[in-house]
Amino acid sequence: MEAELDALQADLTRIKQAKAMALAQIEILLVEQKALQAKLDADRLQRQRVDELEARVQAAKVAAAVFLVMSCSLAPYHIQDPKKGLEDQLNHMLMKYSEPVQGVLLAFNSLQVINPYGHIINETPYIHVRIAADALVFRPTPGMQLTATVNKVGSNHIGLLLAGVFNVSIAATEMPSGFVHNYHEDAWVGQDSSAIAVDDTVEFRVLQYCVRYVLPAVNRSDVTTPFSSSMPPVNVLLECQAPYTSWILSGRKTIETRRYAFPTHLLHKPIWLLESPNGVVGSSALPSVVDLAATPHVRVVGHITVSTSFQYTSRAQWDADVDRHCVAPDSGYAWTQGGGDYFGWTVASTTEFSQAPRNLTHISRSYRSFFVPVIPVPTVDISDPLNPDVLAAIETQCASLGFLRVSWASFPKDVILNAHDAIRRFFDCDPTIKEAVTLPPSSSHADGAAPRPYKPTGYRGIPKMYNGEGRETWSCIRPDNKDLSDDPFYTDFGRHVFATPPMPQVLWPDEEDVPGFRAALTAYYAAMDALGKVLFRIFARILQLPDEEALLNLARRHASSMNASRLHPSEDTQGGGMVLMPHADITCFTILSHDAQGGMGTACLEVLHPLATLGTKEIEVEEQVVWVGIAPDSNEDGQSLLVNVGQILQRWSNDRLKATLHRVVKPVHASTLTTRRRQAIVFFQVTDYDAILKPMVDTCDASDRKWTPERMDAFTKARFGPVADTSMDTTEAYAIYNQDVMARADFVRLASE
Repeated sequence: MEAELDALQADLTRIKQAKAMALAQIEILLVEQKALQAKLDADRLQRQRVDELEARVQAAKVAAAVFLVMSCSLAPYHIQDPKKGLEDQLNHMLMKYSEPVQGVLLAFNSLQVINPYGHIINETPYIHVRIAADALVFRPTPGMQLTATVNKVGSNHIGLLLAGVFNVSIAATEMPSGFVHNYHEDAWVGQDSSAIAVDDTVEFRVLQYCVRYVLPAVNRSDVTTPFSSSMPPVNVLLECQAPYTSWILSGRKTIETRRYAFPTHLLHKPIWLLESPNGVVGSSALPSVVDLAATPHVRVVGHITVSTSFQYTSRAQWDADVDRHCVAPDSGYAWTQGGGDYFGWTVASTTEFSQAPRNLTHISRSYRSFFVPVIPVPTVDISDPLNPDVLAAIETQCASLGFLRVSWASFPKDVILNAHDAIRRFFDCDPTIKEAVTLPPSSSHADGAAPRPYKPTGYRGIPKMYNGEGRETWSCIRPDNKDLSDDPFYTDFGRHVFATPPMPQVLWPDEEDVPGFRAALTAYYAAMDALGKVLFRIFARILQLPDEEALLNLARRHASSMNASRLHPSEDTQGGGMVLMPHADITCFTILSHDAQGGMGTACLEVLHPLATLGTKEIEVEEQVVWVGIAPDSNEDGQSLLVNVGQILQRWSNDRLKATLHRVVKPVHASTLTTRRRQAIVFFQVTDYDAILKPMVDTCDASDRKWTPERMDAFTKARFGPVADTSMDTTEAYAIYNQDVMARADFVRLASE
């Protein structure tokens, strides 16, 4: 027994020794692994540095040597080694577009400070100095011929890679004459069968140089979700003439003077500072709509915030602030006794841009010196609707922005004007008259059918709006519908959509109260229904369906709704707020007209910019425009209708056509609504309630389909039901509504900004 215990003890000792040896070997392996990992990290860093140097060498082939003079600011911790602090700032600017450089800085040398003293501005801890250096800058000039390689082909543009480094975008409107996008070949094809495809070399001429067309290539593999939060909170630009803009940004001018008060809802919020040339006293140097690419002397130079707005009540008060507002006594902007009201806006903070908003191309005047970003929307003449050029123009616009205007030879101008006049007279009625045509959302059919919370019919006053503060609406479904009580399509499940006797299909105001209202709105609906039939055929051709009426056949007995709305001045004293949450219509397409007689048109409609970069909270992107207004119709007669792609059409096209998020906002200043209405009539084209919604693209096989089939009524209920449920959080409801075009979490972040 004792011998056996000794043997077991010996075995245990050997096991412990073996374990100790194994642990020692593991320690050795771990040390070797760490050393190897360190070497790999060093090699990776070295390769990264080599790649960066190679990129800079390639970029140098299209760069120019310049003598660079610019301003820099030193933080307190740079005082002991100012040169290193300045070099760190310039190193951070390498391979990025920089406004002070007016290009992309590739390299610098011989750095020196050119002023003997630094400046401290507004009691900030930074020391501002002027520096000079020899630099290599990528700064193409108009007329320069460059060669690049195609790396992306789309229906609305082609992407090029210049010198292996810089991204270049050539819009469809700038492509050579005769070239059209071929979806199947993934190329732009010319009339002579020549083609532009990926990996082709293209020579192009620079028409203009701005950051939205030429961007440095940046490795963004760390971005997994297209979303970011570094957007400015207010989508407004303040026009200010040179040289006052530079005085404001440098801290020399801390009070901006105007003849009107600063909008209170913009206080303490950053707004863009727009520099325009020195103009004539009492008039703007800019037109109502500005193409920034065509006016290089007009540029966005930074952000400012205004903390207070006050009125000067005496010459003595004005003179006491002369060092702050910097208005010379002999200036046309100086105080004049009896010359009217003078206001001071206290500038609380400024941020000078190193890079202007990259996708800001056009602006439109909203109120006096305040502008908002807008995007032009072309008008397509559909008099010959199936003409290949018409189809190509519509496809290009619907694949990019998802919004366009349409017009045609027999445009129903009088029908539209009569409808808007009738709506205006109705909205001007006494509240008791309007409330008399209100259908509570919980109303039931007379025959005992379930409540129909999804049926938008009748008047909704401002206090009752669940989907938009500050507006009133009147809406209906099929005002042209006859008594079809004997048709099971309407009396069976259709009673949840269509009214059945004795309930009226539409709640009309009394003819004595609003003469001609019913006739005008019924005629308008009929005109939009007729246009819808044309658009169905157009989109069937664009989707290359074998039957031209394939889409129309799904909407022979549709329940499309029509909604007339007006922003209400008395409920808009704060201005600038959101009236309707971001959404992409759950329609085939939507048709909108606005009141052209003294109306604000589409000025309050904003769309998600197609070039906006969105992402996570941790990812910082360059200054950009996220929401952009629809530019006013450039046609003087205004004979056009705005059309946008809905989620159903996006689904039919298997995502080839784009249903874009859009929203309705209040104007910058509430006073604009007292003189100019924002009145719109919207026609929401849908299918029959029993239509099956699925990808209709002829070339789309089952493996490529991005959507599963859904019946129209179920599709609508699943998305609009939460919005109609007033007990549900509005943002979360619209996140469900838009879940097919944006992930819910991303939408909540976007809507909360």
